[in-house]
Amino acid sequence: LAGKGAATDQAAQAARCALALRKLRPHVRMALATGRGAIAGHSPVGEVIDRAVQILARSRSERDVPGAPVDNSIHVDETTAGLLDQRFDIGGDAAGLVLRGERSIVEAGRCLLGVPTVCVGRERELALLDGVLAEAVTDRVAHAVLVTGQPGAGKSRLVTELLQRHTNVDVWIGCGDPSSAGSAFYILAQMMRQVCGMLDGERPAVSAHKLRARVARHVSVADRVRVGEFLGELLGCEAAIPSELLRAARQDTAMLNDLMRKAFEDFVVAECKAHPVIVVLEDLQWGDLGTIKFMTSALRRANQLPLVVIGLARPEVKQLFPSVWAYHHTTHVQVGDLAPRACEKLIRTVLGDVEPTLVERMIELAGGNAFHLEELIRAVAAGKRDALPSTVLAMVQARLDALDPDARRTLRAASVFGRLFWVGGVNALSGRDGAWLEGLVEDELIEPRGESRFPGESEFRFRHAIVRDAAYSLLTEADRSLGHRLAGHWLETHGERDAMTLAEHYAAGDDSTNAARWYVRAAKQALAANDFEGTLLRVERGLACSGNPEISGELYAAELEAHEWRNDLVAGERAGDHALRLLRVRSPAWHDAVGMMASVLTSLGRHDRVIELADQLEAAGLAVECERSILAWVRVTVRLMYLSEYAIADRLLEPLAAVARDPLTGHNVRGAVLEAIAHRRQIDDDLETALEMNAAAVEDYLAAGNTRDAQYQAIAVALVHSELGAFAAAELQLRALARTPDAPMILAIANLNLGLVLHYRGNHGEAEAVQREAIEAFARAGDQRLEAASHGYLCRTLLATRRIDEALAEGLLAERAASGQLDIALSSAALAFALLAAGRPVEA
Repeated sequence: LAGKGAATDQAAQAARCALALRKLRPHVRMALATGRGAIAGHSPVGEVIDRAVQILARSRSERDVPGAPVDNSIHVDETTAGLLDQRFDIGGDAAGLVLRGERSIVEAGRCLLGVPTVCVGRERELALLDGVLAEAVTDRVAHAVLVTGQPGAGKSRLVTELLQRHTNVDVWIGCGDPSSAGSAFYILAQMMRQVCGMLDGERPAVSAHKLRARVARHVSVADRVRVGEFLGELLGCEAAIPSELLRAARQDTAMLNDLMRKAFEDFVVAECKAHPVIVVLEDLQWGDLGTIKFMTSALRRANQLPLVVIGLARPEVKQLFPSVWAYHHTTHVQVGDLAPRACEKLIRTVLGDVEPTLVERMIELAGGNAFHLEELIRAVAAGKRDALPSTVLAMVQARLDALDPDARRTLRAASVFGRLFWVGGVNALSGRDGAWLEGLVEDELIEPRGESRFPGESEFRFRHAIVRDAAYSLLTEADRSLGHRLAGHWLETHGERDAMTLAEHYAAGDDSTNAARWYVRAAKQALAANDFEGTLLRVERGLACSGNPEISGELYAAELEAHEWRNDLVAGERAGDHALRLLRVRSPAWHDAVGMMASVLTSLGRHDRVIELADQLEAAGLAVECERSILAWVRVTVRLMYLSEYAIADRLLEPLAAVARDPLTGHNVRGAVLEAIAHRRQIDDDLETALEMNAAAVEDYLAAGNTRDAQYQAIAVALVHSELGAFAAAELQLRALARTPDAPMILAIANLNLGLVLHYRGNHGEAEAVQREAIEAFARAGDQRLEAASHGYLCRTLLATRRIDEALAEGLLAERAASGQLDIALSSAALAFALLAAGRPVEA
């Protein structure tokens, strides 16, 4: 088929043609490929035809087994799969993707008592949202919108009305749920899986094919593999053969977070360059910190592109997530009470001619709440005008009480899953066949969803969270426990990917063993999202369930890492002690814990305990086949050097040097080892060798695709240049690194050291400016150690310009912020210089 117009439209036309042909020729094998071709005579030729033939040949060789039924699948290439939207059902296996059919997308038109209703009383809010969207598209500028309102105020209806007016934009939707509140990346991952057409529970190879296909639609060829791999990590679609960069990131929480964030940003930017995008995040009060941080970061990256992110939430979202959205193009929309005139219009639209006194009473009882008003209209239509409940929850419970007992039982079972539920899941909990669901749709209590997260499962949603809450409140404690246990099992067997969702279901179902197992994964997901408070919460809940030493050890290791990032070193030491006692020696998790403990104990000045860790590593031996073992040796070795324990560090460096020389060693691991060796040479004042080793480490990190550590190591190269007196070369390198706005910590550390180099070169004015920038950046990041170093450097710069009082103030700030013996020594030295300059030698 040759056509004109958008590639997505052409792919959809071709897919429908293939499906129609299959009905006519059900036993014919077919392939569907998209690309450029040429017409030679009357026949198309070219690469795309060759590719389609190759797909058929490959499927024939891999699928044809003697005696097996004829393969009548429609095989599709990844380009076509990436161009087809969620309406098309794409399946397959490791051999490739197949087109199975076109879904019937159910548009849940808003009806009340079967009467289509208009959106009343929201003209001002709609005009504001229309203006935001128009500006984003016309002026190509990103916007964030936060729509807040009480439950039932009409937030979702407002945005639905907006989207119906603008059909020429790509819409991505993610929804929060009370059963997954706070779960790391839950809303973001759910949204992105939907964008990519991925289903929970489908074969991993199929999900991987779909992800690659969707990424290839607009992401540049050079970035596709990296973006696909790290989006897959974010979405729970892990690479079958991870790259060296991914393996390294899995051992470094901050690095993994950076690379997943960058992959998401790159995907969003590529999509927005191709067409306007609206992101809708519903029920954000049940959201998570990771989703909010990644979306905020994407808004910054796409600030000159047509991107609109709309968050819908109850007012408490501002207390739960004070930084939503921390972005300069943010519009706040408060959905308040409906005006009496709007209420009356809705009443008369549905009920027709109603006496004015009843209308006034209904308006008064509703109090401007749209959902409450709808429930009052239903009650009046049912002949209950003389007994109208005064609260919306009482109103909904009265409706549920009037249902048939089997229908009510179905609704109670559905409520265990949360706002969304599935026919199979409800059947598993209720022991019935879901026959009552159709009636509950007619009663406008639930609504079908056009797409389902699980293959072959019809998905439904409570029409409003208040309905779900009312149904859930009808469950006894025993029923809730059994229901959550069964729900957890059903979700796990059907491929649920969110660890916190499963952990909470099992915990509520008194299944401690499974709950603890999933809390470990949930804690690791929270670490990857840099949600350290969330990590500690999951650890606490997991430990309350766990009876398995290894699982408890993994939970304590997650707690150790969270405390390390929070700079709560004493709590980190306590958690680390538990982890090392429970984890199996020489296991990957044990090596990770040893490396983290070395960092914490060094900062606390526990020399003897760091030496104990070194002894434990030597007793266990270096497992050269295990990257996590090598990296643990590197971390302990570097900390020993910080503590001036050079003899012990040299013992550990000896086998590490052999690892660096081994040609089979991965680039990322070699980079880390070379970094440690370079540090040792620098201590010995062998600066030329240190420079050579640091430069080699940069090359290895870059070869592994690890640009973050390459940039950090480039700062080390600049510092050696500075020690050699090559200040011009150091300044040139640091200025280049200070131009990395997408890596704020690298920019800040580059500025910290650039200020010192400029100080040495006598450029004190600019040195002060970049040092103050660094102080602000470290304060925002909560990094007290580097903030202390920045105050110490600024103290010296101010002394050089004889601003002694200001230098004293900076020296005092440096000393107060310092933690760890080395940092305290450096800060005290800076303060001592200031005291000497102030004529106070005894204090100095």
